[in-house]
Amino acid sequence: MEKVIVDDLNFKEEVLQETMPLMVEFQATWCQHCKNLEPIINDLHKKYGDKVKFVIVDIDETPHYTEVMAVTTTPTLFFYKDGKGVKKIVGPRTKDMIENALKAII
Repeated sequence: MEKVIVDDLNFKEEVLQETMPLMVEFQATWCQHCKNLEPIINDLHKKYGDKVKFVIVDIDETPHYTEVMAVTTTPTLFFYKDGKGVKKIVGPRTKDMIENALKAII
């Protein structure tokens, strides 16, 4: 499954109404930590993309849900299982930490 890019128009459908395991990455094109995290997310997507839906949210393109989700730092990762948020990781983190969060929602 490809990564899904969402904005304020399709956030509800692609994230809040999704029932499969989900990782939502709030990021920005200007965020260096987000750029540094990209290879890690790409590796994890290759490994878990058939079990977890990976969603990218650009905070500049999605101001409403960035505010609703109380995102104040990029990157911020949300993990959903059975349609419910179960974990939030704020700021740059290690591959192991993110992978452990993914394993917990599968």
